[in-house]
Amino acid sequence: MHETRPAPSSNIKEFKGVYRRAIRGKSSARITKLCRKKEKEGRLMKNIFLATTAIFFLANCSGNSVEVDACVKRGVAYFKEIGSYPTLSSAPNKGRRAEDVVRERCNRTTTAF
Repeated sequence: MHETRPAPSSNIKEFKGVYRRAIRGKSSARITKLCRKKEKEGRLMKNIFLATTAIFFLANCSGNSVEVDACVKRGVAYFKEIGSYPTLSSAPNKGRRAEDVVRERCNRTTTAF
């Protein structure tokens, strides 16, 4: 006679890293097809997430150029005022170009100067 197995406590099981529903009476080809469909849905969600993240970062980077340029002007004016332009004379940036240091600081935060 046909031996029946007890149903698992949950109707979801893991197979090769992909979760799929255990459907009684379906052929293995049908289950494989359903499994592949789930994989495609997962890849689609991942791609949508990556695209959204990329758009978010690009939008934030492009909007600050005016603010960064204004910060750089203030920073250059500051270093000219204290007599450390064009080359810085005190630690930790001794010997570096003032404009390079100003640009680094302004790219971190536009309120640096």
